[in-house]
Amino acid sequence: MLKAVLADFYPLIVGLALAVAIYALRERRKQRSRIAPERPDLTIAEAWEICSARFASDFSDAVREEAARSLTEPEDLLALRQQIVRNAAMALYLEAILKLGETERQALLKGYQNGMEPLVRGAIGVSTVRWQVLREYGRLKYDDAAPEDWFHQYMEIAAPYIGEKVQSARAFLIELDQGAARLVEIYDELLRDLETQLLKSRRKKRFVPPDLVRA
Repeated sequence: MLKAVLADFYPLIVGLALAVAIYALRERRKQRSRIAPERPDLTIAEAWEICSARFASDFSDAVREEAARSLTEPEDLLALRQQIVRNAAMALYLEAILKLGETERQALLKGYQNGMEPLVRGAIGVSTVRWQVLREYGRLKYDDAAPEDWFHQYMEIAAPYIGEKVQSARAFLIELDQGAARLVEIYDELLRDLETQLLKSRRKKRFVPPDLVRA
């Protein structure tokens, strides 16, 4: 008898459970996409104070001082994103160049001389500190930082593009490969298009990881 009664209510129970699951999923998505800045009045100087302690063990005093001195207050969210991309791209370019030999580095970096690798690594550190502080500033002031957001998408796609562009530039300058010059132009166009697209994306939008797109 009890089994028969439960059987009658089984579709209702399943329906309620499904409704609860759908509601929870919608609420979770709503919370993830809701824009609610923690510190809308935050200044870049305050953001530096919040972040500076975390860099103490990873970067030298000189790197941190240069990064702090060169940070400027972005006018708005777009200007902030542009600063983040500019610093992240600089770090990616320099990292790619340091994978090459001294001769290639001299061809690709104006003024570079043998033994300057520590200076280049210092420049990478400065750019890295800048974009990390700016990302935290954006998170607190604009709620513009989330997993798989525009910045993560940029880094995932731009890093291999920049690596290939540097290799093409090396082939053109060292091997005098004329076809490589066109490849440099193509990667420049791809990087510009990527930046233009992502800088306009809405806050907290999640992008499919590039590996899944290619798959």
